[in-house]
Amino acid sequence: MFRGDAHGGRPEGGGIPPCVVAFLHHPEGFSEHSGMLPLVRDLRALQVRYQAAWWTVQQRSFTAGRLLRLLGNRYFGSEWNAILPVVDELRLAGHLPRRGRFVAHFVWAEFARPRMGSLFRARGRGRIVGTFHAGVSRLPEMVRRASDLEVFDAITLMGSCQLPFFLQKGVPRDRLHVILHGVDSRYFTPGPRPVPDSAVLQGLMIGVTQRDHAFLARVVQRLPADVLRLRVATSQVQWRHYEGIAGVERLPALRPEELRAEYRRADLLLMPVSDAVANNAVLEAMACGTPVMINRVGAVDEYVPEDCGIVLPDRDEERWVEELLRWSREREELARLGGRARQRAEELDWTRVAGRYVELFSGLFGSD
Repeated sequence: MFRGDAHGGRPEGGGIPPCVVAFLHHPEGFSEHSGMLPLVRDLRALQVRYQAAWWTVQQRSFTAGRLLRLLGNRYFGSEWNAILPVVDELRLAGHLPRRGRFVAHFVWAEFARPRMGSLFRARGRGRIVGTFHAGVSRLPEMVRRASDLEVFDAITLMGSCQLPFFLQKGVPRDRLHVILHGVDSRYFTPGPRPVPDSAVLQGLMIGVTQRDHAFLARVVQRLPADVLRLRVATSQVQWRHYEGIAGVERLPALRPEELRAEYRRADLLLMPVSDAVANNAVLEAMACGTPVMINRVGAVDEYVPEDCGIVLPDRDEERWVEELLRWSREREELARLGGRARQRAEELDWTRVAGRYVELFSGLFGSD
């Protein structure tokens, strides 16, 4: 379940930030350039990866796995919890350094966070930080009790829209820090775009979680046939919305370099969402110089300023159809929009975002 990998933890002394131990959920098959892994690397943190313990057990016994999941969910107060009470806390704490100051960073606090805080403070040598990603609509599933948050010396959030929830849970404002999600803009870069064989817009839709595929399918159906060709990478369940629609192609599972190539070849990433804080596909497309059409919800405005993308007020089919018709005619302006999207992505490069974390981690120890 656990794997620890050292990546040159930060030395102490001379005001240099403490060692960082990153407890990380990074699913198999997920790109090494996506998610939070680039941040962990830029922090030169010790990686401790974990997977869902209950899932492993459930492969042998559905009943036993389900009971473990319910037990963990109740104990930790999160329906997304992946670790076992007490036993896994002890195992995770076993990866902490035995000397010097350190930060125990629970990179996905929805999946794993401690209740036994003393294990991770190591008699004052350690500080505990949790990062929350979930949108406002789902946070109540992840944090059921206000007391579950008391273990953290600091909580980092992916968007300002999450702040009210944590403040209502009684977390002091000075423990809450909004640090936007980053992107590996060194890997996701603009590349040569194929010469279009027609004036048809090349659209792309990526992902499953909180994507409104049913809405996008209805929009595509209302467009004239010569306006948009859409390529979609999603699950079989979501693909059913597009079945029988002309001009829509389903993509297979994509390797990292294939995903990057799809971003580069697209004129526009289409991303109607039910909720959103940070969104990897949005940031990666922008880094590749591909503008995004998305509706205003959650933290979208913080990531996609209006001069860097097409941010629509809501999911209104008529409006989306009108905008796609407009941008199919204004291709040069669309390309300029892609250039500004790339600039925005460079501002959110993980190397810059990591600096915010370094500053936060160092400040947790005061003048000690």
